[in-house]
Amino acid sequence: MKGLARAGLVVAAAYIATVSWKIVAQAKEKEIDEVDYILVLGAKVNEKGPSLALQERIKTAASLALKHKEATIVCSGGQGSDEPIAEAEAIRNGLIAEGIAAGRLVVEGCSTSTRENVAFSKRQLKDPSARGVIVTNSFHLYRASSLAQDYGLDVVGMPASTPREIRSIAWIREYAAIAYYYLQKSLPCLRKTSES
Repeated sequence: MKGLARAGLVVAAAYIATVSWKIVAQAKEKEIDEVDYILVLGAKVNEKGPSLALQERIKTAASLALKHKEATIVCSGGQGSDEPIAEAEAIRNGLIAEGIAAGRLVVEGCSTSTRENVAFSKRQLKDPSARGVIVTNSFHLYRASSLAQDYGLDVVGMPASTPREIRSIAWIREYAAIAYYYLQKSLPCLRKTSES
């Protein structure tokens, strides 16, 4: 039993180290040339407005949108039972408040997971083969970018800051989410039909 426990700890440590490296590597800021669209992934909306994580995503997306004035912005995220509005609507409102023209914004307000964010947003693109940028918090970017590539999107990831207040819990949850992502890749039957 002790041997099995030690082996389990070694495997867990190796997994965490490998995934941590991938998250950190993906979260480095990149030089962005011309892009056709910016995909902003949703996060929790509180009664008083966007959560800290979503605020960072909106700020990063607004900065990109101001630099790439021809790019369409896809705001993605549905409404949870404890959210006053859809995450996509909160993103849209936040970008308009940052000076982004409403005519550039496309709302995808049905998704309930990162996989659905990507799958449903792809349907909103006039040309799914176009070049895009995917915006989410740094801890989330590896999985989001991986899913985008799985769905055939030509994207580069742009990290938004991860607020210090949520950093520890966000990373712990992401380790579990990435493990499930790997499991889904190995066992496609785990994917919801609506996400395909």
